Amino acid sequence: MGRKTVWISAVISIFVPFLGAEAQDVDVPGNLTMVDSTATEGNILKGGIPFVHNFGMDNTFLGSNAGNLLMSGAGNTGSGSSALLSNDTGNNNTATGASALLNNTVGNNNTASGFNALFSNTTGNNNTANGYQALQSNTTGTWNIATGWSALQSNTTGVWNTASGAGALQFNTTGSGNTANGNAALRLNTTAQFNTASGFYALANNVTGSYNTATGSNALQANTTGVSNTASGYQALQSNITGVSNTATGTNALQSNTTGDRNTANGSHALFSNTTGQQNTASGANVLFSNTTGSGNTAIGEQALRSNTTGWDNAASGTGALFYNTTGVKNTASGSGALQFNTTGHANTASGYFALNNNTTGEGNTAIGYLADVSTGNLTNATAIGYGAHVNANNKIRLGNNQVTVIEGQVPYTWTSDRNQKENFQSVEGEEVLTKIRGMGLTSWNYLGQDAKQFRHYGPMAQDFFAAFGHDGIGTIGTPTTITSGDLDGILMVATQALEKRSVEQKKETDALRAENADLKARLVAFERRVGGDTLEKQEELRAQ
Repeated sequence: MGRKTVWISAVISIFVPFLGAEAQDVDVPGNLTMVDSTATEGNILKGGIPFVHNFGMDNTFLGSNAGNLLMSGAGNTGSGSSALLSNDTGNNNTATGASALLNNTVGNNNTASGFNALFSNTTGNNNTANGYQALQSNTTGTWNIATGWSALQSNTTGVWNTASGAGALQFNTTGSGNTANGNAALRLNTTAQFNTASGFYALANNVTGSYNTATGSNALQANTTGVSNTASGYQALQSNITGVSNTATGTNALQSNTTGDRNTANGSHALFSNTTGQQNTASGANVLFSNTTGSGNTAIGEQALRSNTTGWDNAASGTGALFYNTTGVKNTASGSGALQFNTTGHANTASGYFALNNNTTGEGNTAIGYLADVSTGNLTNATAIGYGAHVNANNKIRLGNNQVTVIEGQVPYTWTSDRNQKENFQSVEGEEVLTKIRGMGLTSWNYLGQDAKQFRHYGPMAQDFFAAFGHDGIGTIGTPTTITSGDLDGILMVATQALEKRSVEQKKETDALRAENADLKARLVAFERRVGGDTLEKQEELRAQ
């Protein structure tokens, strides 16, 4: 018999009086055996100081001090120096690593793997810690999962947390329902709840903000107290601090946002520069890229509203729509390149490919149709409707391009002619109008480029009409190149009235002549009768002789 066998036998003989009658042999090569154990079925101790006051069952401990103070806990497994050292009545715990679950007393169903993993846990249940100092400070928190160096290291009473990655949820204390996946994800979170972070440094600085979701490296990295934010993509919402209810999807989406609220960015670099702007919606790469404080903007399509900085309440839909807009407000652009070069113009509406493309500072302009546009960049209240329609003056509407041959409708055009809406009345001399019309060259003709056999027209030239009727002594009427139907109809009515007056005068003259003629006729008849009577008397006298 060797020295080792003799020494073990001597030690066993010393502690035999303290062993219960039902005690079973245990494998303790080279170490002391159990003390005051009365129910030790299935317990195994290898390489550790003996069980002290152990009454538990089916426990397995490997390592110095492993399960040393175990009392009545059952189904525990400890592997590593001081693993489950303080366990009292806790059951079904598994500790692997030095000091893992060292302070656990009554906690159940915990799994700790790594140095100091679940080190401070006392009564917490159903926790899983895997990694150096994982869940180290947890005391009563339950249903937590920590995987990685210092993951959930500071958690004390928080529940339903999941941390995977070095430093993930490292400083969380009482926050619950958080999920962190990635190195330093949700690292500074303390009491906030129901956050989800997936990616390196995702939500790393969050302290008390709750209901945030960050997916991607550095997503929502700077967030501290902002709530209900969602960031998906590398550096998405990276600078957000207190902003709430923001949604960013795509690389660098809403990256610079700090306190802006209720923004939605979908696409790489969408709303990239936004800081405090609110209620913006951007969908597409580089959409609203330069926006900083502008609010209430909606942009859909790559590069839409890209240059906008402080403009607000703009809506752009289409690639490059409102691309150069900086401070313009209340503009609406629909179609690729619509209002593309607008910078500070307000309240413009463009619908169609490159509609209102020339507008820069103009306000209140409207263009509807492919390439419908204004002639210069600073017009006001100009409207172009139709394919290629171009309007060239303020307060003017242009329908269609120069290829349009028919403007048709089921009812005539109606314009306001209420006497109560008019002023500065000036009488018009009808005979003068007739004289001017008589001197105008009235011909038939067609517009340049039109088929002369199909599109012929009657009427005066605008130059002649303007020369004759463009000035009434008060102001200017029309232009040398255009004739309004209202003015033309008015002149024709004046001319008609003048002709009617002529007709009335002529009728009076005719009636007077007719009366005079009747009088003369009556006189003639009377004369003839008188003359005729004298002739008969003479004939009778002659006959009597």
